[in-house]
Amino acid sequence: MRAGLGRIEGVLARARLEDLFTFAIAFALVRQLLWPVGTTAAALLLSAVAAGAAVAVVRRSAQDRPSPPRVFWLVVALPVLLLWAVRAPLPDIGYDVLNYHLMHGERALRGPLFPPGDFFPYFFPYLDPSGDMVLGLFRWVLGYRLGTVANPLVLVWTGTLVWRLLAREVADERCRAAAVLLVLASEGLLWEVSSYMVDLLALPLLLEATLRAVEDGEDARPLARRTASMGLLLGAAVALKLTNLVFAAPIGALALFRWLRRGGRAPAVAGALACGAVASAAPIAPHAATVFLQTGSPTFPYFNGIFAAPLYPPADIKDLRWGPASPAEALVWPFLSALQPGRLSEMETTTGRVALGWLASLAALALFPRDRKVRGLVVISLASGLFWSLGTGYQRYGLFCELLGGVMAVLVAARLSGAGAAGEGSPPARPSPKLARGAGAVIAGVLALQSAWAFVLVRRSDWSGRPTVFHAPPDAAREALFSLRDHDLASFLDPGSRQEAAGIGLWVDAASKTNGIMTLLNPRAAMIGLQVEGLFWSPANLALFDDALRACQGRRAASLAFVEDADAAEDALYRKGFTVRSRRRVDLPFFSPYRKLELVLFDVDVPPPLPPGRPRGPRPEDGLPAWRAKATPWREDPDLLGSIDEPRDGVTVRGDLFVRGWAREPGEDLLVTVLVDGVEAPTSRFRRVPRPDVAGVLRSLGDCSHAGYEATVPFRPGAAGDVRVSVLLRSRDGRERWYPPVRIRWSGPESGATRKE
Repeated sequence: MRAGLGRIEGVLARARLEDLFTFAIAFALVRQLLWPVGTTAAALLLSAVAAGAAVAVVRRSAQDRPSPPRVFWLVVALPVLLLWAVRAPLPDIGYDVLNYHLMHGERALRGPLFPPGDFFPYFFPYLDPSGDMVLGLFRWVLGYRLGTVANPLVLVWTGTLVWRLLAREVADERCRAAAVLLVLASEGLLWEVSSYMVDLLALPLLLEATLRAVEDGEDARPLARRTASMGLLLGAAVALKLTNLVFAAPIGALALFRWLRRGGRAPAVAGALACGAVASAAPIAPHAATVFLQTGSPTFPYFNGIFAAPLYPPADIKDLRWGPASPAEALVWPFLSALQPGRLSEMETTTGRVALGWLASLAALALFPRDRKVRGLVVISLASGLFWSLGTGYQRYGLFCELLGGVMAVLVAARLSGAGAAGEGSPPARPSPKLARGAGAVIAGVLALQSAWAFVLVRRSDWSGRPTVFHAPPDAAREALFSLRDHDLASFLDPGSRQEAAGIGLWVDAASKTNGIMTLLNPRAAMIGLQVEGLFWSPANLALFDDALRACQGRRAASLAFVEDADAAEDALYRKGFTVRSRRRVDLPFFSPYRKLELVLFDVDVPPPLPPGRPRGPRPEDGLPAWRAKATPWREDPDLLGSIDEPRDGVTVRGDLFVRGWAREPGEDLLVTVLVDGVEAPTSRFRRVPRPDVAGVLRSLGDCSHAGYEATVPFRPGAAGDVRVSVLLRSRDGRERWYPPVRIRWSGPESGATRKE
């Protein structure tokens, strides 16, 4: 037994998790540089070669770092990996995973970002897909179930850095290993261990940068090399997830302040700053430049209030469900978040790790003001918490705050109890050793209780809502048999369905949680996204939409929706001109013949593009990216043809409001938006229907098989009274007409009364 443990320890001593993730992250970043390369195989090969070179450079610079001892792997790594293992047999079907993470990784690894026939699938390509590409590599090698092992491994890598950070604070290795486990045992971190969420990937990069910013060992290296390596770490962290910018900024600022305050020759300082700037921009530049050239904004559509890209409304995107309710509340949100878990995340519960970390940081600043390392950690902890609060205040985007919160709690508890070597500078003044040890014990006890509660929360569910294998051991054992055999989702279909999926040339992304499934079934098919409504409020984007329709003419088109979302998906298809030819229920075996997703498959017809010669927005062949040509503003055109046939002016409507009419130009069915008192009214049902009567009168309109529209607007409390009902008609070349309203009296349904349609 002892010999076996010795061999395992020897392997772990030689293995470096940072090598594995350096390769994966470098591969993803280099692959983005090679998106223009036409051959996917050549681009992947070149990316692998460049990633191997990056591993060699990183390993050479970290040769003096020994691997943690056996106690670390038993106390820290083993529980994390076991927590992953109890869910690994159950495939991840989390909302965000199916809604865009899978699509990001698969499509970005194959490239390019803007293939012909695509029109902005949900969040793609304007979110940097680097993190999803990293997890995609693990999925390609290990299969769908075991591909999630990247997240527990990256958390173990983070633990090795915490071990190093606490080396002087906690001298006893067993106590230090327990302290590292308590730091990692935060609910936000553990919820994502077994999923394809990407929030954990940047934690070791941010923590490594923090160590370099607060420790003195870096001062011996040349300044330019220090700024370059710091820039690469922080730039890669931001590339993996843009929200990490709120942590990268204070870490980078503190490092520069410490390194530059000693002075130096101006040319050397300027050169070092230039190296740092270039290095930090390098990981972000490929994606940002690609998106900028296509849209006019490097962060499209985020921060569009600043960049004002014409393809999206000039407003900033913010999910108002989460975070502080005001700027004043943001100043104390790290504390308040523990009291308002409903505004912290969808999980609606928290152990309060961020709040404990802030309290510990303030205590450290008061107790150990002369210790440079402590001061640096306090500055980063407090600034990161404040910037996170002002940015989003959302738990999943603040995992680095949770990590630092645990570190600060352990640091203060260890210093008060005298568990390690004294810090530099004068020793802290304590009221009495016994009182100090008691305070340290209280902090350690609170941290331990938080960690225990976190394990309870994670045992109940992870971020994707999955149980553990202990909830249904026979089912889990049956699912585990497909591990390493689950690389291709289409292989689980029957031969006829597999051939059908391979023949689809266009996926229409009309409902949530399905673009990942569609991509896994046939990643080579183009995809047109209908989920982001704001994209259809720009004439320039409608021109790009028309380009996608033109590229997809003649292809077989289909869409998928979960059963509960099928009606809304069909409405979305009809709204954008896609005709539903058939709709049928399918039970999709999701990497197992026993685990099936209840879906509806729509066979759809692609609407025709604008006829040649019609006015339209700029096109790529015009020699300029679409955004460079001044976007045509919506211009009023009273000659756009359409009608409101129902309701009639002056009628009384009880219950849901039924609106019907027609809207068509020669060669184009117009986009229709129902308005109530001048405001867009959400509809529970929308259909495009044939209007042969219109075709018989206005023969110049051509085919009117989808010229009509029928919409149902649900009655809402407070809507009763006299209202104006109208429709907004829009053409894809940027013209619009606000159709004259009809005035009706709208009231709630009478008891037992229903409207007959």
